[in-house]
Amino acid sequence: KSMDARGWLVGVLGAGDEWLPIYRESGMRTLYIGDEAVVHCPSFQLAGRRFKSLRQAVQRVAKRGHTVEIYDPREVPAELRHQIAELVIKGRIGDCERGFSMTLGRLFDPGDVGLLLAVCFDPDGEPVACCQFVPTQGDYCLDLMRRDSAARHGVVDLILVRVIEALTDAGVENLGLNFSA
Repeated sequence: KSMDARGWLVGVLGAGDEWLPIYRESGMRTLYIGDEAVVHCPSFQLAGRRFKSLRQAVQRVAKRGHTVEIYDPREVPAELRHQIAELVIKGRIGDCERGFSMTLGRLFDPGDVGLLLAVCFDPDGEPVACCQFVPTQGDYCLDLMRRDSAARHGVVDLILVRVIEALTDAGVENLGLNFSA
């Protein structure tokens, strides 16, 4: 069956400028929705008024004893892997995956190479949030972001800041935080 017979429409998300004339010629129209949020790691800093609320959130959870560890997902110990899997399920609302578009959207696939998994631990050593990042042309991009609904505000902020710091130390230029409408 054709698309018309099924009532389907064609849409393109994230079209490059070079393709826009082709889409327009085929009868499609454009609608600006948003951009990829990208952090230039070497120039990122928490100082100043611009990042005051972010700085305060990060300092608040760090002072309470929250820490972040960054792993290669293939090397995460079995017990922590189980805890993270539970956290991911608990952090999802409903049975369906909802939220922003993700590059992989999966955890612990043995074929995935070069990923980073950042885990935030509470003062008791329990994982309360995690973010996974995938390599993209020499940089990294946020793939998965989950937190326990009971976790303190700022745990994901702490993860992101610690990952930016680690990527800066590793010479990585950019961290994509996914699409922002």
